[in-house]
Amino acid sequence: MARLQDVLKVVDWQKTLPQASHKVLSLIERCHTSAMGYHAYTCEDKACEHIHIQYHGCRNRHCPHCGSLRAHEWMEDRLRELLPVKYFTQKFYIFIGFREIASLSSCGFYLAC
Repeated sequence: MARLQDVLKVVDWQKTLPQASHKVLSLIERCHTSAMGYHAYTCEDKACEHIHIQYHGCRNRHCPHCGSLRAHEWMEDRLRELLPVKYFTQKFYIFIGFREIASLSSCGFYLAC
């Protein structure tokens, strides 16, 4: 299965996507490469002296590699906070004359409704 990094290397996304996306996609494209920096670890065994290079991640929340674990953990935390009841959304409209009053003291106004 192709990774997002592989797709970004093939597709000319700089010309087709909005400027606001460039910073994020540039970070994702360079994630876990030498462009992001690295740590080199050497084996303590003098006979081995194997060097392991660990490239830094981008730590961007949109990155499928760096951000997915934190996003999953965040979602699990929110799900644990939910009460075992059915949730629903209630929507109501405020007449124009009451909007200024509601904006001045929203807590008291909405509790009185």
